Amino acid sequence: MKIRLCDVKLFLLGVLLSINGSAFAALAPVSGGQAKDDSKSTLYIRGNIFEPAACKINQNNNLDVDFKRIALKKIDGIAFASVTPVDIVCSITSGATVQLEFQGTSSGKNNYLKTDLDNLAIALSDDTTGKNIDLNTFFTIQKTQTIQLRAVPTKISDAVELKEGAFKATSTLITRYL
Repeated sequence: MKIRLCDVKLFLLGVLLSINGSAFAALAPVSGGQAKDDSKSTLYIRGNIFEPAACKINQNNNLDVDFKRIALKKIDGIAFASVTPVDIVCSITSGATVQLEFQGTSSGKNNYLKTDLDNLAIALSDDTTGKNIDLNTFFTIQKTQTIQLRAVPTKISDAVELKEGAFKATSTLITRYL
């Protein structure tokens, strides 16, 4: 059997190309021309790495504070307070620090949750400790804890007239552990 130099060149070219990760359906002869690869495609890889939630807030149910009807002239930041228990249960290893955050749009003060009614906010605090709950700020909690969320309708400014109307506000509660 006779091996020609041209066959050896084609074989070596095929080996080099397969080592580099390219594949061709056919190889072009190496007689002065070059093999051309016109069939290219880009591979995009994406994903999201996450750690499953280790805490349950209110047994994964939404919290609802309904003030019903509030007398316009009696809104003073004290009257009409509503206290709602927020149960937090975390199943993480001991030694980790658990933190909670109330995310929302503040209005006037850090613990004032903005409503969609002009000049009305909801002041948030922990009824057990008396401490304000500042929005968009993590604070340390126990692995298993019930926060007595105190929500009080309040005027943002006494200089601006408060008008009657329906209102709503939303905050997202987030836990993390360190």
